Parts: sequence; C-alpha cells; structure tokens
Amino acid sequence: MEGIIAYHNQSNILKKSSSGGAFYALAQEVLRQQGVVFGAAFDSDGMVYHKCVENTEELFSLMGSKYVESRLEKTLFELKEQANAGRKVLFSGTPCQIKAVRKYMGTEKINDQNVLLVDFICHGTPEKRFWQDYLEMLQKRYGKLIGEISFRDKRNGWRNYGIRAAFEKKEYYKSRYLDEYMFYFLNDYLLKDGCYQCPFRKQEEKASDITLADAWQAPKNSEGTSLIFPNTDKGKRSIDEIKDQIEIETVIEVPDTTEISGSREKKEQFVRDYEKWGFSGKLKRKYMYGKKYYINVLKSVYSKLIKR
Repeated sequence: MEGIIAYHNQSNILKKSSSGGAFYALAQEVLRQQGVVFGAAFDSDGMVYHKCVENTEELFSLMGSKYVESRLEKTLFELKEQANAGRKVLFSGTPCQIKAVRKYMGTEKINDQNVLLVDFICHGTPEKRFWQDYLEMLQKRYGKLIGEISFRDKRNGWRNYGIRAAFEKKEYYKSRYLDEYMFYFLNDYLLKDGCYQCPFRKQEEKASDITLADAWQAPKNSEGTSLIFPNTDKGKRSIDEIKDQIEIETVIEVPDTTEISGSREKKEQFVRDYEKWGFSGKLKRKYMYGKKYYINVLKSVYSKLIKR
C-alpha cells in the first residue's frame, strides 16, 4: 500500500504530537472550515473518553496516543447532529471504532460527504482495567494525579519515547523500555481478546478515509514523522488541503500489517498471574526480567545519551 511520509512544519506541534503532527493538521483544517473534531482525551481520573472539540485550544487534548480503551460516550449522537446541521466533521479512532461509526452512519442515513473518518495502524487496545490498576498503583506512590499524561513523551527523542504523568509528589517518567505498563502492552499481554484476531488490521477492511501511523522508515526527522495513507478520494482531497502545513518527504510502498506477535494463550496465562500478583515484583520477574529486559536497560541508557 502507498503511504506519504510527512511531518508538520511547526516545531511546537511536532513536540506535542506522537509522531509527525498529521492528525493536528487534518483537524486544524476542519476547524478552520468551522467544523468539529471528535477524538480521544483523558478525563480528570486519567481514563480515556471520546469528546467533541470546536477550537484549537481544545484540540491539544485530543493529540497524542492513548494506549487504553476509550469510551465513546454520546459522540455518535453528536456526530449525527453536527453532520445533519451541515458542519464538516472529523472523527478519529481505532479501526474497529471507525468501522462502527461507518455502520452507524449508514443505519442512520447520515450524509457522509462532510464527515472525514480517520484511524491509525493499531497495535491493539489494552483493557481499561489494567491501566486503571496501574494508575492507582502510581497514585499510591506519588499522590493524586494532577496533570497531563503522555504515553509518548519525546524528551529522549521520537524513537525512544517514554511515559509521563504529573502527580502531587513528583512527575513520573520512565522509558517505554522499562515501564511495566508499556512493556506488557508492547508485548501484547494487555490487549482486548478481539485484538488478537482483529478483522480490521488489513487496510482493505478499514472503513476510514485516512489511516495514520508512525513513519519509522523516515531517515531525517528525529522529532517525529507521520505515515499517511489516503484510503478514499475524500481522504486524498483532505491531504491536499493540508499541504501548506506539512513537509512531505516522499511517497513509499509499505507492506500491509495484518498480525501481531502476541496470542490469546499467552495473554490468558498472563491474566492468571496478574490476578494473583497484580503489578508487582513477582509479575516483573516472570515477564520482564531476563535477557530482553537487560537489553532494554541498555536501550534506555543509550536513548538518554543520543536523544534521538
């Protein structure tokens, strides 16, 4: 499949973005046309829900990856209301959420001419109970959650991101290589059962107009680069509309992503151990420690030195 490697031309937007700021550019264009944007945000308890925003200031809350299940709340009803009022709408979410939105639009006979659906190449969605438990554990150590959470903090560079959260006693930061939640997520222990055989991984099965991803193939920009896949003519037109906001490096052919390395069987064993031990030293010794863990320690130290 053909993808566009690009990044936003404003450094402050790159810094706030998980990768290259393509989502911000698409959303900003919809807002410029007096439209609305739906996406995932953190609530005051650190959990994730979908909401509708109508200005740039609110848009920042929708930026950045959220590696936890998002509640859709009443956003489908709001989408119908806004689309029927003739406003331009951008709705972003996981491939399965976008498939559900597309089906809802067909059932409700919503005119999709002004609705832009955006998904991303999805690693899988963790069950929210794991994140809730992990957040509670951190709050016992560091006090109440008082500020922003980022699963993709770039202080050591885009490729070597870490998780950050602000608590009463201190700010928590740990490299993705060493943080327990990120380690278990990236090794496919926390995903919802349906993620292990997701029917929407293949690009041809997606219901979106545009798919976004990290352009790990990009050789130049260490601050973050997006990989953009236009899936429909509407998606192509929307990308044309943001060409003044992004720098396009190249167009490349990328193999379709259809599988993940984890399995339901491995997850089921992990859950049995998790229900006995929770996030603990015993769980870490069984699943994190070993050759891979010490390699990750070296990666974490190296990332601080090179900051790329």
